[in-house]
Amino acid sequence: MNTQRILLFYIIFNLFACKSPIEIPNTVVESVNVNGSFLASGGIKFNVPVDSVLYSIVFSTKIDKSKLNPDLFFITNGVDTSFVILKDTFSRQINFKIRKNLSYYNTYTLHILSGNNFGVNFTDDTNYSFITELNTTDKFLRISNDSLLT
Repeated sequence: MNTQRILLFYIIFNLFACKSPIEIPNTVVESVNVNGSFLASGGIKFNVPVDSVLYSIVFSTKIDKSKLNPDLFFITNGVDTSFVILKDTFSRQINFKIRKNLSYYNTYTLHILSGNNFGVNFTDDTNYSFITELNTTDKFLRISNDSLLT
């Protein structure tokens, strides 16, 4: 009886202990859009509004948006470029918007670094940059045409 229990324990232990390791699928970025315009890796999008920056990124495999690693997915410029991930139903796509207004005529770069992020393994480092629009507000007082003629 005692040997039967030991044998049963041994069989159950081996069933649970011999699980194969979970493989993390590889993925690459298939496309990136900034405010609806396609952006190539290493490319630059010009004249992006400072108050409305929306990224849409499509990956080659399904991702888990709850497993964001901010060390491998971030926007740089030295100012607060925190973003909010928008809710959607697409399993291979992420949409996000930068929370705060950005500075005029500055370059911002999204970095997607290789490694484990969003529950998948990114195989390549990629960068996507944009430059915000010029500030078109008047910098000096306007002088009327009549004042210029006198």
